[in-house]
Amino acid sequence: MRQLLSLLVLLVQLTAFAQVPRPRGGEIGNYGVAIPEGGRSVPVAGTYQQNGKYGFVFPGSQRQPAVYEQLSVNSDGFIVKKDGLYGIADKQGNLIGKIEYESVEHNTYRAGNSYIVKRNGSYGAIDRLGKPILSVKYAKVLFSDQRNPHSFVLDKENQLRMVVNAGEKLYPGVVQGAEVYRNAAVLKINGKFGLVKRGQQIVPFTYDSVYRAPQEVLAIYGQKRSVVPQKQPLLDPQNFDRPLGHMVVRKMGKVGLIDTAGKMVYPVEYDQISVDENSMLANRFFITRDKLKGMFILGVDKRIPIAYDYFQRDGTSLILAGKGRELSAFNAKLEPIFPQTYHAIRLFDATNYLVEKNGKKGLLDKTGKVILPLEYDYIDNFLSSGLKNLISVKKGEKYGVVDFQGKVLIPVEFEHVGEENQFLRVVTPDRKFGLYDRSGKLLVPAQYDWIKKSRTEYSKLLILSKGAANFYFMDNDNQLVLNVPVSEYGYIHDTEGLLNDENIRNLHLLYVKGKDGKVGAINEASGKLAIPMIYDELIQYVSGALRNYFSVRKGNKYGIVDEQGKVILPIEYDAISLDMIGGNLLDKQDAGIRVVVGKNGKMGTVDLKNQVVIPLMYADLRRVSFDGLYKAKTGKYYQLINADNKVLNAGPFEELANFEDKGGRQMGVEAKQALSFYQGKMRPIDQNGKFLAAEIPMAPHQGYSTFDELKTGLIAALDSRDEKTLVRFVAKIAPSEHILYFVKYNDFNRQPLGRLDVASLRETYLQALLNFKAQEWDNGRYDRARLTGVTDFTEHKERYVGNSRREDHAFGDKFLEKLLRNAMKVNGYWISTYFMHRDFGRY
Repeated sequence: MRQLLSLLVLLVQLTAFAQVPRPRGGEIGNYGVAIPEGGRSVPVAGTYQQNGKYGFVFPGSQRQPAVYEQLSVNSDGFIVKKDGLYGIADKQGNLIGKIEYESVEHNTYRAGNSYIVKRNGSYGAIDRLGKPILSVKYAKVLFSDQRNPHSFVLDKENQLRMVVNAGEKLYPGVVQGAEVYRNAAVLKINGKFGLVKRGQQIVPFTYDSVYRAPQEVLAIYGQKRSVVPQKQPLLDPQNFDRPLGHMVVRKMGKVGLIDTAGKMVYPVEYDQISVDENSMLANRFFITRDKLKGMFILGVDKRIPIAYDYFQRDGTSLILAGKGRELSAFNAKLEPIFPQTYHAIRLFDATNYLVEKNGKKGLLDKTGKVILPLEYDYIDNFLSSGLKNLISVKKGEKYGVVDFQGKVLIPVEFEHVGEENQFLRVVTPDRKFGLYDRSGKLLVPAQYDWIKKSRTEYSKLLILSKGAANFYFMDNDNQLVLNVPVSEYGYIHDTEGLLNDENIRNLHLLYVKGKDGKVGAINEASGKLAIPMIYDELIQYVSGALRNYFSVRKGNKYGIVDEQGKVILPIEYDAISLDMIGGNLLDKQDAGIRVVVGKNGKMGTVDLKNQVVIPLMYADLRRVSFDGLYKAKTGKYYQLINADNKVLNAGPFEELANFEDKGGRQMGVEAKQALSFYQGKMRPIDQNGKFLAAEIPMAPHQGYSTFDELKTGLIAALDSRDEKTLVRFVAKIAPSEHILYFVKYNDFNRQPLGRLDVASLRETYLQALLNFKAQEWDNGRYDRARLTGVTDFTEHKERYVGNSRREDHAFGDKFLEKLLRNAMKVNGYWISTYFMHRDFGRY
């Protein structure tokens, strides 16, 4: 009885009592949103407070008089208090019935729609429309809801009783425990359990317990898990709106299973009954006797006999039953489907199963038909690559490919079989590569050193290598683009000296160099040769609005060709540069593009019609701004001119660096400046040629304009026996005063760099490189192909221009990773950011 009274106190605490909730709204109140009810939207009333009283407020701030002492909201409406008594109102604030109760409590179980009321010291229950469910005559009502046929009350002796709502009849006997379902209740009376449905006994009160089957936790591949029995509740109304399911009954240590009508499904003679509710087959019941298991499924006539050690889940409707190592398979109708037992059965794809026995694997379809016999050491599919109708198999150490009809497409004789660009790539034991198509047709004999798809986006090319510097290109039609091998291929620098594999205005051009040293370009998207292989060098490209233009060299003469190989500027110049040409998409005919050219020792600019714009009159001419500014040398010194050859500042300058954004803005335009150098002094200058500050001591940086130049310089410095070569390399890649004029923050942590000693930085770089040279480079421990064999792409990053790779991001060495990986281009020169690294100086 003490346990029962504790339970009753707990239930009272869980019930929402009328006086506790605070009313919604304040002085103005919230008058709810429109909600659907009866097929139409009905506004919900809010509440407001005035002079210590509460009232209802409606859309448009319409108010009822504030006459209530309390208003509390619930899912069915409101509980109101007036003159010390309680009543209920609907969601629109309409009073339902009389305000006549000493208390009103709302049923909180699963948004129930009933109220427990008290009048003259006794309790009853009403629905949300105020209609009686139970008369007001009980010592306490613990649970009552109009959707359930049973209520639970305390009688005058403070004993728990069940009331059948229809006719309001007390069910015989004091209830010692109950679990409530939608139309039924498990009761404990006189120490025994039974089942009552709509007030009628359907299971006699003869059992030690009646409960829902505990959850069976099934592990994949048959690892057995213990079943935790469900604890029998004393009074549990949480399931009052859920239907009754099959129930386990226990008597004298044995269990059985009954259905929702009380009919015995399994007699009370088993050791354990559990259920797997998470299966694709709803409510699989596991029956255990003498440590062996069987299975019963709702709605299925057949049963799996009690003869197995365990069942395992495979994620489909297949049922796997194990006895020792042997697994049998059943379908959803509990019919055996595989002709024999296996040691492992796993889902291979949506309709087929991988089976294994004695270390050998085979493949069956969902009906048990053999696709591949038990003779393979490995079976896998190509789903991730799109070749979904093919199967990779292995016998011993050799691989091959079969289809789902068991036909051998590629013989089981290769070291490896993989996918490359929707083809099947094979590798022989002596590490030679070949290609087959998906039907098993041999496309490329296995005689290449490697075969791989170009990494350029949208590329249709496969690249094949045979021997040293022998590369071939194959298109999607399985045809070689060139009939002869090329010795070198790669990407082309843009107008900023950057190297990337991104789209060049809807083109993907890859330069190729033949054995005769002549270069051209392949369009990777079309798989065709775009620029013929007749040039000695393919230097740079610039994207115009009309087309793309490429600077080329033939012999010692330079010119321009377009993306189709058409000559735009004749191959007649001694020098040419596409550096820092700013594209203008509004210039539909590319008439504004100016190319720096040189002839007979003099330099100037021409347009794409080969008309002179800046006369060929300068000893040196270089663009220093995307806005059309140039440094022009006459004699020994430079001056600053614009695109019309107007002198903006006559200098003289020994050097004039590129214009760079310093971070400020003037009238919405980026405020750019360049550093001018003369006789060991530096003065910043703006784009109008005006000096911005007094001169200070500083020398111009001498460095690498492309990242490939930096890598080449590193290799030459490490190969040299003269330490001075390494010192000169360090001066180019370590920050100088010139570089630090533009770099003020550590790129790794965005903290200010502060004042740095350039000489000390260079010495630290030098010592780290000397250590690497001695410990890794000179003794051959480092593979220099990690530098030369991988393309370093250069691209605009979030705050600067940097380098990136598609593979081997660490350059094959932890020190070289710190030295090279996060290099950046500053004011036209590539520098190492090693000095920003937290391990700077620790080799």
